Amino acid sequence: MLDLKVSNMRFFDLDLFMSTFPNYSDFKVPMWSSWREDEAKENVILKIAVPGYDVEDFELFVEDDSLFLSIKGKKTTSYWLLDNKELNLEAATADYKAGVLKVKIPKLETKKGKKLQIKVS
Repeated sequence: MLDLKVSNMRFFDLDLFMSTFPNYSDFKVPMWSSWREDEAKENVILKIAVPGYDVEDFELFVEDDSLFLSIKGKKTTSYWLLDNKELNLEAATADYKAGVLKVKIPKLETKKGKKLQIKVS
């Protein structure tokens, strides 16, 4: 008769597994992002999945016409988000809910051209 009891035998080494596949909280990074225009086509909405943080861990900043996201954790890491001269990056707003950072960036008002009258001389 075959005895199928397993005593003191480990099928895998948990310590080896954890060192091979570290905990997400040790290396939290943005997982995905998406962007779209709002319905009125007046703003761009950028969504970034970054679970496991507090709102105080985020900082948005503009530098050289580019928008960056800085995330504070074991070390502070900055990510380039976008650069666009058609967006008012300085007026961007953000909120953080359920692990998703939502950034709303208004578009710059486009100046409409003006017709010039041509005189005959």
